Amino acid sequence: MSSGDLPDVAIAASEQARPMAVETRRVIIDAQVGDGQITGSARHESGEPRQFSGWLELLAALDGLLDGPTLSEIRITRDGES
Repeated sequence: MSSGDLPDVAIAASEQARPMAVETRRVIIDAQVGDGQITGSARHESGEPRQFSGWLELLAALDGLLDGPTLSEIRITRDGES
């Protein structure tokens, strides 16, 4: 490559690209919206609700719910088993 030539970004990006693992998660949001404000709760289908008041708290609740273990990562054991 001589000065003035542009690097081939498309080739460089495709060489570094890796397929992403995608998993769908269901989150239930009960929200009351009015006058630009939002309050409510968000939860997994079988989980405890996370209360929120405001858009930032909604994002934090979603972040917490989506950052937890996936169903495939949860290992259920009986007492005394590991």
